[in-house]
Amino acid sequence: GNTDDAVLDPASDVAFDAWKDVASGNQTLLSSVTSFTPRDSITSYSQIQNLRKEYNALSPAEKAASFVEPERLKGMQGQLVKFPTKFLGDQKKRSLTTKLVDSFDLAKPIFL
Repeated sequence: GNTDDAVLDPASDVAFDAWKDVASGNQTLLSSVTSFTPRDSITSYSQIQNLRKEYNALSPAEKAASFVEPERLKGMQGQLVKFPTKFLGDQKKRSLTTKLVDSFDLAKPIFL
């Protein structure tokens, strides 16, 4: 019957389906509370940068208000979320790596 019973045999299809349901529910909940959660509609790093710029331009009160009913996050079941398979799907891998390195101010490669 319930999720607790399903995970008694973690290799079963029933357990896998239960975990998928939990992950999907958690992802839906998280995405409904905050606009910058990884999701299929964000397909490029430039979209992430734009969301970050928009968020950083908000006042502290606006930032707090941008979270839609954060108390709903108490309904999350653990930390398991469904990975959005189209997230950053239009991004070129090399370009993304370069932009991530640049955005975190990591040491740049030095060529001798």
